[in-house]
Amino acid sequence: MLLAASALERRRWLTVCVALAVGLFIHYRVVFYLPWGVYAVWRLAGERAWSSWTPGQWTAAAIGALLTAASVYTFVLVSPVLGQVPLANPTHPGGLHPLPLAVFVASTCAAAALFWRARSPLDLVMLAWLTLVIVSIRQLQAWHAFMFVPWVLAPAKSDGARFGRVLWTVAVTVAVIL
Repeated sequence: MLLAASALERRRWLTVCVALAVGLFIHYRVVFYLPWGVYAVWRLAGERAWSSWTPGQWTAAAIGALLTAASVYTFVLVSPVLGQVPLANPTHPGGLHPLPLAVFVASTCAAAALFWRARSPLDLVMLAWLTLVIVSIRQLQAWHAFMFVPWVLAPAKSDGARFGRVLWTVAVTVAVIL
């Protein structure tokens, strides 16, 4: 994911897509970074980047597409079982844990305000997506905070945006521990 973050900053859209595809093939939680991939595909399409691709770039795109397809297929196969996993997520609507939920909601609102003020729309989209994912999954453990490290370390528009990322990541971790 750090490769994808670096490529995102350098506007290397194909590299972002392939890095995310490889990561997703290795572990499904890379779906946390779906907004980066959607943004990269949108930019690829807008710039019509494929018109000047070399055969190597076409090969990389094909491998990325195959890995993504294999990952999505595997996820579809296992998704019925994921709904049977015991509920262990204090932010999930099925579990009523007021204190962790309050920490989660407050930090999400604070991070959104920081991203808005920093004029960082991609961070706002990431926050909205991550919030949706976090409240949807049935299992959330403190170690899942490591999944947000690439977002925290990715180049940020401002110190306020970086602080919003750190604040939200720490608050999610604290909410899980509570």
